[in-house]
Amino acid sequence: MGKFYSRAQEMEFSTEASMGSNSSLNTKPTIWLDISDFSQYAEAGNITVSGIQRVIANLVTHAGLSAFDVRPVILDRDAKAVRAADAALVGELVTLLQSGAAKRDNVVALEERVRASRVKVEVLPGDVYVMAGAFWIYQHYDLFSELRAKGVKIALFVHDLIQIRYPEYLSADANVQFRKSFLDVLAMVSLILANSEHVRSEVLEFVRSRLNLEIPVQAITLPTELPAIAKDATIDDRVIEVAKREFVLCVSTLEIRKNHVYLLKIWQKLFRERGLLVPNLVFVGKWGWMFEELRDHVEASNGIDRWLFIFNELSDAGLSYLYDRCLLTAYPSFAEGWGLPVGESLAHGKPCLASGVTSIPEVGGRFVRYFDPHNVEEGFQLFRDTLSDRQGIAEWAASIKRELKLKTWNEYCEEFYAAIDAHTMDPVTPNPLGNHIYLANRLYYLGNDDVARMDSKGELLLTARMTRVRGWHAIEHWGCWASDRCAVLRLQTELREGEEVIIAMRVVAPEGDNCPSLSTEVGGIVTDHGPVSRNEVFVRFYGRVSKDGMLEILVKSGGVPNGPLHGRILYVGFTSVGFSLKRDIEGRVALLEQITETESRTRRQEIHTSSSPGHSSSVHDGLSPSAFISSLLLNKGGGNSPKESVFRRLWFRTVLISAQRAARRHDWRTAEKRYARLLRYRLDQPRLIVQYGHALKEQGAFPAAAGAYQFALSLDPANEETRRLWEFASERARH
Repeated sequence: MGKFYSRAQEMEFSTEASMGSNSSLNTKPTIWLDISDFSQYAEAGNITVSGIQRVIANLVTHAGLSAFDVRPVILDRDAKAVRAADAALVGELVTLLQSGAAKRDNVVALEERVRASRVKVEVLPGDVYVMAGAFWIYQHYDLFSELRAKGVKIALFVHDLIQIRYPEYLSADANVQFRKSFLDVLAMVSLILANSEHVRSEVLEFVRSRLNLEIPVQAITLPTELPAIAKDATIDDRVIEVAKREFVLCVSTLEIRKNHVYLLKIWQKLFRERGLLVPNLVFVGKWGWMFEELRDHVEASNGIDRWLFIFNELSDAGLSYLYDRCLLTAYPSFAEGWGLPVGESLAHGKPCLASGVTSIPEVGGRFVRYFDPHNVEEGFQLFRDTLSDRQGIAEWAASIKRELKLKTWNEYCEEFYAAIDAHTMDPVTPNPLGNHIYLANRLYYLGNDDVARMDSKGELLLTARMTRVRGWHAIEHWGCWASDRCAVLRLQTELREGEEVIIAMRVVAPEGDNCPSLSTEVGGIVTDHGPVSRNEVFVRFYGRVSKDGMLEILVKSGGVPNGPLHGRILYVGFTSVGFSLKRDIEGRVALLEQITETESRTRRQEIHTSSSPGHSSSVHDGLSPSAFISSLLLNKGGGNSPKESVFRRLWFRTVLISAQRAARRHDWRTAEKRYARLLRYRLDQPRLIVQYGHALKEQGAFPAAAGAYQFALSLDPANEETRRLWEFASERARH
């Protein structure tokens, strides 16, 4: 079972490890193998292993191939702590599920014992945490951010990118869950392993084009060795009966992606061929997602239990029995990360006709004949020609048995652990804040809905999700609530230490009787924002860059919190954040434009602004998106625009005349837009800002108008008319 520790040894290790976390004390790093997905699979009562779970089972069995101690861990669903499971019990569970003779009740009971055996352990700097299963099962990934911050390397094994590359074949919920989880993990991983060269190329392309990151990706191709079958394993009578007649076998989940309908259409055409001996068709696999079309074709074919047979739950022994006795196999899948049944077919010495797409040719090589899974006529001709030559099939099978070299699970695990060991010994320490570098003049979003929106537009998928260091609840569709009075965000930037920045952060108060106040601290600069609105609003504050370009934002909530709501105490909520250099006027305008787009999308109707020069309060009113943004970021703005060309001056004059004409027509919305465009280049003209304030005031956007008048007054303090306008708008805003 490898170099696993017993429960008593784990507890001893935990005690020793808690005495310090300095990497200099970690003389022999540990590899922590996450088997949470395998545990949940057993918890659900599955009695065999397949796909991802078979990989985990073999990594457990062959753990001794690593030069380091490999310890199995199972996280809780909230993923807040690393908990190591008893090695002996994990080994028993793996053996039971791979035996082919497991009973559901026995599997569930043993999994409960494994879960009960866990102890909390301390992961030290220099250790490696390996996620080789379904990484998208966790509610959030803050734990991995904490591990990375303390110097732990994180390795990820990717089985496929079907949810990203071929989303039409899976449910929308599954696609969203995978995408957001993948983004969170990619922000923290230091090594990616893939199960095929095809998946490696897809991961590299995604990481580079959608995240602008360089993360090492290495392919560790899966084996073709078959699972061991117990000699006394029993075979279902129905399986034995079906195998008495000639048949073609198709093994895969019964769902739209696997393209079973393709075979049904071909078989119906084959039956119309005179003189052709058509074998039966056998499907083996569990029912998956979007199988309605397949079900309808099965019913319409009138072939079930005549020439079409379906087995939903089959033991390894039963499956092996069918492989050994089939004429050949078929695999018409639209997309795969690997294509395990193709390798299984060859390992049994059976010819296979398969899709020539994605990674499948990598599995089958020259031993498989390929077709286009979208072209039924091409597939029909290939199957017809193949089935017309039984002698050719026999010779094909003989060449497979004679020439194919199987890759064993031992070889696979040896390659896997060699890659992990090399990463463990690599002296390069990853950036503790993760892989992302956050750039100035850009707004970073947080919520799950934002990820889906950005992905649909093909935008760079850099988010603020992994900026959360501590004091936050799990991310929701809109953003995230603070769980502590002082929550922390950290952004790694390319800025110099000591640089002053202006930060725009969108916040919201939870529902309830209490409205929390907000203050922020960034690099020693403290800003008091007063009460937070229950509508999402942007707040603006100054900060200073810390050592190594880090921007640390302390988000402090005051007052009495609301809750517990659904078992949680809620403080201020956070949805997006961006920053600009204080001295960079053009950069601030660029950030303003992004915030304008955000407000246009959500149509929020509230703003934080000052009620008097030098004194801060909160006022609320309905206003347009552009009004919101202008009053927000024009506050205390200013600066001369760059030297203008003749063309720029003509453009400015044209837009100004257009704005004035719109105002004379009382088309205040158009006038507001025109003045807003001009103010992006002329932030130093108080008369222009006053006209902009008029356009806002006439639309009833009094808080925004007050902000514009206040800014104009800061540029021209002696202008009494502007002061009266500001007082009027402020008074109306308060009421």
